[in-house]
Amino acid sequence: MAEIIRLEGLKAKYPYSDKIVLRDISFTIFSGDFITLLGPNGAGKSTLFRVIYGTLPALEGRIFFREEEIKKTNPVSWLKNRVRYLPQGGKIFSDLSIRDNFYMAGRFLSGEQVRQGIEDFFSLLEGIPDGERIINNFNKKAGSLSGGQRQVIALGMSLLGDPVFLFLDEPTAGLAVGLSEKLLSRLKEKNKEHGLTLLVVEHNLKSVLKFSNRVFNMTYGKISEMGKEDFSDVEILREKILQTSESGDF
Repeated sequence: MAEIIRLEGLKAKYPYSDKIVLRDISFTIFSGDFITLLGPNGAGKSTLFRVIYGTLPALEGRIFFREEEIKKTNPVSWLKNRVRYLPQGGKIFSDLSIRDNFYMAGRFLSGEQVRQGIEDFFSLLEGIPDGERIINNFNKKAGSLSGGQRQVIALGMSLLGDPVFLFLDEPTAGLAVGLSEKLLSRLKEKNKEHGLTLLVVEHNLKSVLKFSNRVFNMTYGKISEMGKEDFSDVEILREKILQTSESGDF
């Protein structure tokens, strides 16, 4: 498989703090991967996403996209390369209609691309709890919907423009289990049928086993890939995570 993103020796700290959060992060993501990133709160998962996407500067390290080094990452360049990032908690404009949220998210795309993205989003909502309500309220303010529904909208917006890569930071947080499973299942379909590559922060271990082909664990600002045997069973996976969290040994 061809590599799509490669990280070499990333090091970063929190803004306005001397605390180092990422320590020599190096790994390769291949086209078509569905990778889940696990780890306790404060391990540096969200910071890693922000550094890669260019909303937080790295102290050291190199980032490659399709084997070409990116000297200075920024969200606009990633968008143009069809790489999307859904931050933790999702981000929508509550005072805008759902439709206008989509056009705002697709401001670097053509009108036809946004319209096609909305059609694809409607297809994604088929058979999903609350999907009909979102569709029926598409011209109403997004803030009138529940937190879970707004999260679904934010996920739909991240799929605009037929992305090749998605960074998803806890995309199912706050969603009912059934809804989470349906959304992740639809993303897996896109992964298998269209080669969409995903790097997902997810805490639902059953979902990890069901949808991921690779799993990484992050603790103490370091990252390690888990072997297939480590995530063959929920209890094995849980025990392995606890062991690495307690020892900090990679």
